[in-house]
Amino acid sequence: MTQFDQRNLSMMMDFYEMTMANGYFADHDKDTKVAFDVFYRKNPDEGGFAIFAGLEQVIEYVENMRFSESDIEYFRAQHMFSEAFLDYLRDFRFTGDIYAMPEGTVMYPDEPILTVVGSLIDAQLVETAILAQINHQSLIATKSRRICKAAAGRAVSDFGARRELAVLTDGRELVDSAEDRLGLRRDEPLTDAEAIDARSLREQRRHGELVEAVRDDDLAILKPCRVEHLPHAFR
Repeated sequence: MTQFDQRNLSMMMDFYEMTMANGYFADHDKDTKVAFDVFYRKNPDEGGFAIFAGLEQVIEYVENMRFSESDIEYFRAQHMFSEAFLDYLRDFRFTGDIYAMPEGTVMYPDEPILTVVGSLIDAQLVETAILAQINHQSLIATKSRRICKAAAGRAVSDFGARRELAVLTDGRELVDSAEDRLGLRRDEPLTDAEAIDARSLREQRRHGELVEAVRDDDLAILKPCRVEHLPHAFR
């Protein structure tokens, strides 16, 4: 199963990228060959290095990238794009090349970790999605490496399920915690304050929040953490 089995991620972009692509199309620059490098400026949590991850998700994204009729109708409703450009989007497919480090590679700030080579429009439209995928997955892999190092060979448990949320058909949110699965489900609607807390937890889960492990690598006790999409080298 890929991320595209559940949803179309082609619209995962900043709007300005589409307006720039429209400009490239109008100025006949869309086929100009370019190379875009991905790099980062600072290691998370003042660490000495980070772990590269997210290449699988990036490849899935570019291989499945396409614009549906509803996407095109949305752009048409903005009254900012030519009909010729909208027709071009109907058959758009990413045709560039991607060069990257292998998953699980140690990486350092200010060095290219992934390069997109292709037409100007190809490289422009995938910018936001690639940054989001690499940032998210690399953060998880890097924190997972720190947790495993702190554990010093001990088993690491995943308590992320405690942050899972369920959305009811009437739109009200409930906390779907471990206690719920033990038969202690709460069925009454959340208060406004609880709903805000629930949304906050959902956002944390969506961004792959990992609760801090012990700061001192010599300590054996770990706080709860969430580990997913961990490269094989660190499983």
